Amino acid sequence: MPSGSRLVTAFGTYTSGSRHREQSFIVTSDGAERAEIAGRRPLGDRRAITPSDVVANVTRNFSRQDEKESAVSMLERAANVRRGTIQAVQSSLQPMEARTAAEEQMTSLPQRLERRRIRRALESRLPGLAERLRRHGESVAHLARAAVAVAERLAAIARAKRAERQSERDYWQEVAERASKATEQAQSQSQTRRSARRR
Repeated sequence: MPSGSRLVTAFGTYTSGSRHREQSFIVTSDGAERAEIAGRRPLGDRRAITPSDVVANVTRNFSRQDEKESAVSMLERAANVRRGTIQAVQSSLQPMEARTAAEEQMTSLPQRLERRRIRRALESRLPGLAERLRRHGESVAHLARAAVAVAERLAAIARAKRAERQSERDYWQEVAERASKATEQAQSQSQTRRSARRR
């Protein structure tokens, strides 16, 4: 193995290493094995690579058993890819259909990117805009609540005046009724006296 054991798996090792009758030798490149070990180590790791590390690397490569894909698993993977493609197309078409149903203008990627750039520019240049808008919104809400309270107070005053006028109207109507009753009684008494004198 002049390029090292990184391309050999357990299947090839078993096939090549189980066909001998008396002896079998495995010859690999020490430099390729050390390069593979150094490539797997983190940057800055200055530990020396020992012969036991080389043997452990060869053993690791020889013990790899790549999964062989069967025809059924390949069909299942193809079905999953097809299903994922259909779902992706449907999810991408749904916003377009919603905009078409709402009679809105179609959007494109450059327009969305432009809006995103504008939003980021506004956020970077006007960092306190949201806070100021929130404070103004709170002030407007406070004024609206005060206006509602004033309107309710004026309505209560109007109701009280209307009730007062209604009570005054009822009082004078009662006075008028008493006066008319007193007039009627006086007229009936005068008629009774006249009839008594004639007799």
